[in-house]
Amino acid sequence: MVKSIAVVISFLFSVVLLAAILNPIVHSANPQPEDVLTQLLGGASEVAAQAAYKQADVYFHSGVRGNESHEENENLHHKKGNKPENLSLPLMRYIKLLQETAIPSSERHVVGADEKEILPWFVVAVRLNPHYVEAWCVGTYWFYRTKEYDRAKAFINEGIRHNPKNYRLYLERGVLFARLKQWECALRDLEKADILRPVVSDGFEWHAVDTYLSYVRAKAAGRPNVKDIW
Repeated sequence: MVKSIAVVISFLFSVVLLAAILNPIVHSANPQPEDVLTQLLGGASEVAAQAAYKQADVYFHSGVRGNESHEENENLHHKKGNKPENLSLPLMRYIKLLQETAIPSSERHVVGADEKEILPWFVVAVRLNPHYVEAWCVGTYWFYRTKEYDRAKAFINEGIRHNPKNYRLYLERGVLFARLKQWECALRDLEKADILRPVVSDGFEWHAVDTYLSYVRAKAAGRPNVKDIW
């Protein structure tokens, strides 16, 4: 965990330092404190956030990405729906180098307490891009999985504050409450997700709203023999 935090701090320091050099003018006259990093990075903030998010996956797989071919990386990248990285930016070339040097040497899945090593990368990702919904959602799951329940709640709450109209975040918080057996809170969030979601979508999350709503409504109503869906 200490090693992971040290790498994260190095990553952030490098990003901020180079961003300050490359983008010396802050775009807003009255920036909010939480927006300063994004403003310093300018248009590179989203790409830097993706780099941090991917680093969480690297830590979980303990270097598996280092063994993937370039083509496999590209296919995985596009399947997730992310924008291609603009490595022509000097800042991003440096970030890419930092990522590669931070990849662990052995290939394995981290387990148990070691899973907490990936948590700081989700925090970095959303600090760089507060509208990175996938990072908020996946980070919330990992805070829950590592039994950091209060931090999971605080993390997803912050995500909703930054993105109050995104149904996926209410779905994620509803699922979190359901996992914690807080049925009324879960029901409130899932009903909010149902209201906010698009009319039609083929996305997994869109269909998951109905599944979790049915489950939580049954649990909240105290129906017996409700089959667990986890």
